[in-house]
Amino acid sequence: MYLVAEIERQFGLTFSVDVLFEAPTLEQLAAKISTGGVSTGAYVTLVNEGTKPPLFCVSGTGGHVFRLRPFAVHLETDQPVYGLHFPGIDSHEQPCESVEDVAIDMIEKIRSKQPYGPYYLAGYSYGGLVCYEIAQRLTKAGESIGLLVLLDTSPHLPIVADYNEKLLAMIKAEQEEEVFVFAHLRKILEANENAERRYSPPLDICGKVALFRTDQSHTVHNSPTLGWDRLVPSGLAVYPIEGTHDTMLEDPYVKGLSEKLRMALSKELKCVI
Repeated sequence: MYLVAEIERQFGLTFSVDVLFEAPTLEQLAAKISTGGVSTGAYVTLVNEGTKPPLFCVSGTGGHVFRLRPFAVHLETDQPVYGLHFPGIDSHEQPCESVEDVAIDMIEKIRSKQPYGPYYLAGYSYGGLVCYEIAQRLTKAGESIGLLVLLDTSPHLPIVADYNEKLLAMIKAEQEEEVFVFAHLRKILEANENAERRYSPPLDICGKVALFRTDQSHTVHNSPTLGWDRLVPSGLAVYPIEGTHDTMLEDPYVKGLSEKLRMALSKELKCVI
């Protein structure tokens, strides 16, 4: 995010963080700057190739999809994967302070790529709550959900009450000289924290939920379902995975996570076919 902010300041351009995916090399980035190209994509392409229905992913509280790329590339070559940024991740946008508003924004982005279902959704941590709300809204609108994937997501706030405060402190310690960037990140984190605190998940109506949980999930629930069994009366599958909440998307654990998710997706696709 600092690189994008610095480009905006130095060249007087408005860039989306998506540009770092579209132009990963210095030559490509220079070409973007020289043409004044502004990325306004509704989603970020994590894996473009594949004939299967796309998987739409939402990251955790910070909002960036960059962390999901290793998870996406380990799935398989035939699986397109797209990441959805939280509103406000770009400096010219304002963050949403309710899960419902974030879901409305992301549904519009999803439908710009895939107008009709079945939809395949995956959300990590807080992003899982957003995907849950997206799934309920799409189902109410008459669309079908192929699979809703919750990556170590609890329907309630973590037991560590100051979890986000610790994250904010870490960012400040590492980037205290980058006042603009820190202020923007703090704005997003606080908006998402407020949204998570106020959100009350409704009873599930999509019926196809896969929970991938670590042995060290940072929630108030020690049950295998993290409390989702009370909201998902049928169609809930639980997959134990290695690692912790913070390391599950990193080596060496991310490959095992992707393999289990690939099997879950294949199972649902066979049912559809």
